[in-house]
Amino acid sequence: MTGIVKGVSKQALIILAPLCFISIFFAGWRFVFSMAVGGLVGVGNLSGIAWSVTALIGTEKPRAKMVFLSTFKLFIIFSVLLILAILKLINPWGLLAGFTVVMVLIIKEGLLAAKKGD
Repeated sequence: MTGIVKGVSKQALIILAPLCFISIFFAGWRFVFSMAVGGLVGVGNLSGIAWSVTALIGTEKPRAKMVFLSTFKLFIIFSVLLILAILKLINPWGLLAGFTVVMVLIIKEGLLAAKKGD
């Protein structure tokens, strides 16, 4: 599982960094910042899921802990995005673009891992 997280993190950096650099010439800085934030949210969310799954293996009552950890993680993500939105620092389309890049990478890495049999 951590192999997928590392692969997605590296590929997201490789794709999003030049994409943000190119976008700065065509869109405003808020769009570029939002794209970077969307990528970080996607990678952070994947890392949080991987961490919570590995932390719960072999524990008692994993369902309750998983619900608590997932709720806490979503609360943190929502709070950060809400603060950035109130300060008018993010663009929703840029956020969506960055998150979409990471989601495509997650799907690609998951399919490759399933094909290998990991």
